[in-house]
Amino acid sequence: MYQTYKPKSQHLRKYIQEFTVLEDTGIFPKEYFAFPHNIGAIVFLENAVLDFESAILKIDKNPITNSSVISIGKYLEPLFVRYEHFVNEIAINFTPTGMNYFMDEHFLEIANLPIQELKNIEFSQFSKKIFTFEKADRIEQLELFLMQQLREKNILILEEVVKLLEADKSLKFKDICNDLTISERTLNRLFHKHMGCSPKDYKKIIRFRGAIKDYQKNEFNLTEIGLQNDYYDSPHFSREFKKLTNQNPKDYFKQLTYTSNKEYPYIFK
Repeated sequence: MYQTYKPKSQHLRKYIQEFTVLEDTGIFPKEYFAFPHNIGAIVFLENAVLDFESAILKIDKNPITNSSVISIGKYLEPLFVRYEHFVNEIAINFTPTGMNYFMDEHFLEIANLPIQELKNIEFSQFSKKIFTFEKADRIEQLELFLMQQLREKNILILEEVVKLLEADKSLKFKDICNDLTISERTLNRLFHKHMGCSPKDYKKIIRFRGAIKDYQKNEFNLTEIGLQNDYYDSPHFSREFKKLTNQNPKDYFKQLTYTSNKEYPYIFK
């Protein structure tokens, strides 16, 4: 469904995981459920109209609208996505803190909702240009644009916290704050400002994403997956999964096996 491209620029790879381009498979409408993720994204669309309400995103063609650009923030429930028809779409999938480095605004201002219009002059102007380039040149032009937008940001403490949690999900925020000599209040403010969620919610998301990665390795059973990702026991694992997916782990992974792939753990309808 999506073609993926890693940034050619080594410098951009510090902030961007990948670019994705929607492929015209000829089979539309296309529907799937997306699930909570620890990153943010910016999406360029050509001739598209979007309708987002109550965790449901519908995308359709609109020849009157030339271009649009949206941001994707944090969400803690399944997001249902439906493409009525194919539209040209290119997305930038950032690292957990990466989006902050390309605008003066903070993440909370850019993406305080799961889906919203990005009100940034530079990105809005570029959205009018990107689809005028030849298809083979669009990612290269996008990288050139992003290099021009890079900002200096002083969020090294936040990045260290994210790095520590990714390495060991069992770490307690109180202990992290003591080690880094910052207050829990400061950490909470940094997360809301630059990550768009609380530290507690971020930890829920990375535990969930970690469980998906471990399942895809085919190395662990469900009990082991839960323990590997700091779920206290099977009931805790099941409760947390139901909150984020509306399903228990067994049913979720069963559907994931039959409808998705390792790169994009969506559940297609």
